[in-house]
Amino acid sequence: MLLLQADVAHRESGDSILLSAATKLVELDSIEDDGVLQWWEDPKSSEGAEMQQVRAKTQQLIDYLNADSDDSDESDEDEEEDEDDE
Repeated sequence: MLLLQADVAHRESGDSILLSAATKLVELDSIEDDGVLQWWEDPKSSEGAEMQQVRAKTQQLIDYLNADSDDSDESDEDEEEDEDDE
């Protein structure tokens, strides 16, 4: 993801390209959700103005992945509680 980000940082509509590519990679399970979140949190992904600017649109995907992981964490806890009750 970092290499893709660095490549599209210098392109016209690089922010849209990065968002589309990241979304498609997640949809196809080519990249785990955790991998995208790790990339997002990596300090290298926000070094310099170009890197920050090109990743701005991808914030919506990160928000979705964070919300989705929170939902799955809650459902995992619910399943564990149900198993404990049995």
